Amino acid sequence: MFVKFKNPDKLKKKLKKFLDKDNWSAKIKEMLGIIGEDAVKNVRIQLLASDLKTVDKLVRNLKFEVSKRKLRVSLPVSYAPFLNYGTAPRQMIELEGKIIPMIIGDRLIFRTASKQSMAKGKWKHPGIAPRKFWERGLITTLETAKKEIKKLPRGVFK
Repeated sequence: MFVKFKNPDKLKKKLKKFLDKDNWSAKIKEMLGIIGEDAVKNVRIQLLASDLKTVDKLVRNLKFEVSKRKLRVSLPVSYAPFLNYGTAPRQMIELEGKIIPMIIGDRLIFRTASKQSMAKGKWKHPGIAPRKFWERGLITTLETAKKEIKKLPRGVFK
């Protein structure tokens, strides 16, 4: 079977553009940027909906980076994983022998975390419930990613 094209030069141009590595790289980078912006937006929405006291610092530090073919969404705050995944209740043995300032009512008092109080089971941290803001935000982003990936060949072939 033989196929004859009306305008073979136009087809050659389009094919050349389609197969051009730099064009693909630019479109992939653009697509990753769109997905990254959406990921940051969705995680930010989840953070703002939570009851966290430090939400402002978390929202300010949320960012994304796009390299040639990679997208990295990050939250470079040391305690963010503990808030996202939660922690188990535990004895705070690191406080043993230290003087701890505490506000009780409207007064500031100082208590010593002694061996005796540790032995009695005092100085327990209740743990942190998992907030899962990261997972919820990124699951929402998957829908945007699917749409953008479907658009990619059309954007390159234009």
